[in-house]
Amino acid sequence: MKEANEIFDIIFQSKKFETIEILLSVEEDENYLIQNDDRFVILNDLSDSSPSALNAEDMDDFIAELNLLSNQIEEAESLEHLEKIKILAQKCKELKGSHLVLTPFSIR
Repeated sequence: MKEANEIFDIIFQSKKFETIEILLSVEEDENYLIQNDDRFVILNDLSDSSPSALNAEDMDDFIAELNLLSNQIEEAESLEHLEKIKILAQKCKELKGSHLVLTPFSIR
C-alpha cells in the first residue's frame, strides 16, 4: 500500500494506452512536484486528488519545468527522482502519440 507521503506514480503509455514503463513515487515527492508558482504551468496544475495526463507534445515544457525545479532542490534523492522523470519525459517526447500520466493513486 502506498504511504500517505508518496504521491505521484508516473505511467508512460503508448498512444493506444498500453503501459510502457512505470516510475514509482518516492517519499515526499508531492513537496516538490506540486508547485504553486506561475513559472510552473504544468506542475502548477498537478493535483493530489486526480491524475494529470501530458502528451508527447507537452514534454519540452515539462522538461524545462523539471530543469528549473532541479535548480531549487538540494536533496540527492529528490534530484535523482527528477532525473528519472526527465528521462521518462524524453522517452515520451520521442514516441509520437505517447503520454505520461502522473497519478496520485497507487498502481503498486
